[in-house]
Amino acid sequence: MALLAVLAGWQLPNIIPAVKSFVTGEKAPAPYSEMASMAAGMEALRVFDRDTSQAQAIEHFSTVLKHNPTSAAAAAGLSLAFSLRYIGDGRDDTWLQRADASAQQALAADSQLALSHVARAWVLELKGQPDEALIASATALNLDPQNLLGLVGKIRVLTKEKKFTLAQTVLEGTHQLYPRERVFQILQGILHYRQSAYKDAEIAFRKAIELDPRSSSAYSALNAALLRQDRQDEALQVLQQGLQIHPHWELYGNLGTSLFAKADYLGAVEAFKKAVSSNTGNPGAYLLWANLADAQRWVPAQAAASKDSYQRAITLLTPIVKRMPGNATLHSRMALYRAYIGDKTEAMARLEQALAISSDVADVQFRAALTQELIGNHKEALDALLKAAKLGYPINLIESAPDLLDLRRDSRYQQFIINIQRDRKI
Repeated sequence: MALLAVLAGWQLPNIIPAVKSFVTGEKAPAPYSEMASMAAGMEALRVFDRDTSQAQAIEHFSTVLKHNPTSAAAAAGLSLAFSLRYIGDGRDDTWLQRADASAQQALAADSQLALSHVARAWVLELKGQPDEALIASATALNLDPQNLLGLVGKIRVLTKEKKFTLAQTVLEGTHQLYPRERVFQILQGILHYRQSAYKDAEIAFRKAIELDPRSSSAYSALNAALLRQDRQDEALQVLQQGLQIHPHWELYGNLGTSLFAKADYLGAVEAFKKAVSSNTGNPGAYLLWANLADAQRWVPAQAAASKDSYQRAITLLTPIVKRMPGNATLHSRMALYRAYIGDKTEAMARLEQALAISSDVADVQFRAALTQELIGNHKEALDALLKAAKLGYPINLIESAPDLLDLRRDSRYQQFIINIQRDRKI
């Protein structure tokens, strides 16, 4: 009997799992199934905003490719997982390059597979090629009109390109096809948000949370919609609800924004530091570093550190701007960050580019006001601020911006506010 045990132990690495389980008492691993691995990978993509979902998707699709290197579906799924990792990991080019390579592999293996074209569409979108992305999406949806991830990509691009009517048409179809999918409620909310319809956005985001209470993206988006409606206490409550379920970096980022709006700059710094933490945060996200810098400027002991944080944001943003030169939002942010570090020439150059691309966006005009004021162009700053307000930028966020204190004292601005308040009473 002892000899049998010795022999069994010596041969354990080589015997079949079921026998090994009998001898050792360990649970035997489930036998490999390509169908099961693909299904698990697709499910992980569906719940993309959970911390482990992207890693799980990569693991499942990689396992399929290990057993079947010619699987177009697995290569496409892996590409989509890499694209999501790129979005959620501070837009590290390595992930986008991997996504591109896997999408090309999928198309080479099977150009008739809808998922291959979906993967290609997502890569093109992230490369800043919206027209090509929509063509790839159209090809995918021609092959599979109800492809969930294909519809997600198409709606996302249409919304970014301000083709709001087309995006709404697609969304209405998804609500019929996928009434229980919270991702389409999030996209519906984003579409309303981009059009300054913050109450409608709130309704959609609340529906998303109702469908999936574990979705950190939905809590974060709802917080932003409430802030735009000057409902700060509710916005903070939503974040706390989300943090109780899962302490995600996106929620800490929004917590910092909410505290900043309440002039709790020290609290905002602490929240943003959690958001960029190398252990639990997203240190590759330029916007989080810029937000941290904004808060640090108003904490005397950390004012010097703010320049370093802005510089980190600029370094992370630079390659993204190069890849997407037609994006007004990116140029306006770069202009503002440059102004904060005292680079007036580059700040104005970036601002001119942003306004040449899109001068009818409230957020772009608001950042233009901040940039002009920091540079010392008071009249131009006031003009931009009034345009931002007319385009729908929330008055409560203008009133809480510490850099605009002098502008808010200007008689033109004060008269403008009086007129708005009067019009709202009519």
